[in-house]
Amino acid sequence: MSDSSIPADVVWARGVRFHLQAVYACAGVLALLSLLGGAALLMAGPLAKDPPITAGILALLIGAACALAGAVVAGMGQIRVLRAASAPEARPMEAVETILGRTAATFAYLPRFALAGCVALLAAYTIWLPSGFWGAVVGTFVVIQAAAILFVVRSRLLSSARLHRAH
Repeated sequence: MSDSSIPADVVWARGVRFHLQAVYACAGVLALLSLLGGAALLMAGPLAKDPPITAGILALLIGAACALAGAVVAGMGQIRVLRAASAPEARPMEAVETILGRTAATFAYLPRFALAGCVALLAAYTIWLPSGFWGAVVGTFVVIQAAAILFVVRSRLLSSARLHRAH
């Protein structure tokens, strides 16, 4: 199906929907990491301030910060699509592709920041507080999964190839 056969309002709606789906995915990751962190604290009881627990919670916070940043970036992309749709001289397909591209380009950094933050956390606990190292490792494994979800959001949900589909 050619680009000209897709109505303009469908292109705008898809741009808004793709960004909204990215917001939902990031919010889900944020909720999951928050739930896991809260559960770890509750299960630890009086040991909640021990180095392994705090290290794991710090790792989860790094992942949650990246997921929150992803939700904000996707929300701003959605606002950009809505603003571009109200411009009278806008070309829908070009505008939405450009906005999706910028949002996806920003999303490319989020998994990298999450993983780099966890590597820095692991290094810090290895050097300064070795008793918390294994807690940081466990938290890092969870953050790796969150980073994978952020990668999928970028590569699948924010793909401009989805704009050209017939359905």
